[in-house]
Amino acid sequence: MRSRRGNTYLAKVKEHAGIEGNEGADRLANIGAQCEHPDEISLEIPDQYCIRGAKFSTLTQAMLYKGIRERKMTKYKERPATELTIESVRTVVTARTNRVPSDSTIWKSIRSLDMDRKIRAFLYRALHNLQRVGKYWKKIPQHEYKATCGTCNKTESMEHIFTECVNTGQQQIWNIASQVLQSRGIDPGLKSLSNWLSAGMPNIKRPNGRAGKAKNRFFTIVMSESLYLIWLIRCEWRMEKEENELDKHTSQEIEARWKHRLNRRLRLDQAMARKKMTEWRKLNKNLVLNTWRGSLNREAQLPEDWIGEKGVLVSIEDRRPPGRNR
Repeated sequence: MRSRRGNTYLAKVKEHAGIEGNEGADRLANIGAQCEHPDEISLEIPDQYCIRGAKFSTLTQAMLYKGIRERKMTKYKERPATELTIESVRTVVTARTNRVPSDSTIWKSIRSLDMDRKIRAFLYRALHNLQRVGKYWKKIPQHEYKATCGTCNKTESMEHIFTECVNTGQQQIWNIASQVLQSRGIDPGLKSLSNWLSAGMPNIKRPNGRAGKAKNRFFTIVMSESLYLIWLIRCEWRMEKEENELDKHTSQEIEARWKHRLNRRLRLDQAMARKKMTEWRKLNKNLVLNTWRGSLNREAQLPEDWIGEKGVLVSIEDRRPPGRNR
């Protein structure tokens, strides 16, 4: 029918009504039924009439994107740097949760909506080891000096930035994050780059064995915001401040910025839990309350439902300066 040049119309007719075409079809059908051997008929569709793919008018953007990704993945080759990072993250998560995450689970974790979009983009680049730090600069003439941390005199790798460097505030931020998590009964794990990168896979359980969704969410928020703050401070120190020792970030500034980031997330949660938000963006109010419960300043003085309250802040216990016990 597709090979015909003209239009083809089909009509339903009554049986045995004396219509020539219908009667002729009946005779041919009778002859075919009496044949001892069936006729060999090719059912192959010529290439020019074989329709492949999907009807464009019925496709959605998600379906198109998925199809493009599937086609591109047939030519994809794993990067050695990516494989190494994924394996290190898998080892840390396995030790912390007693479960071995698959590659897809690790990649899916960095798309968690509990993390800021900029943080998700940063984690994607970090898992691929795409940040322009350390060895990256050794290959560029006249920029080799950027590969070394001027203060520590070590190669400025991602591991160095997040676990060793004295200029990124990493130790202070880790101490604050650990303290806040431990106050909620959450084990932050060991300080390592892989632990930072696995912020989206906490797997905290309730006493009854079920997933503690609120605590898992709190862990992800605290770890991801702390991770990104370390990176921001590093970039400011290296590029904006040009490693000027006189313009170094102070401990008071680092703590204030950490509080600001967490309080910003808290206010965002409050806004998204209110009824006036559109349904697709709205957060469950009880989930928000349970996420931050036990982590707020002067929490005993707050109402049970503080979603609509102003001035709700994250609490950090006061720490005395070293050497002062009075």
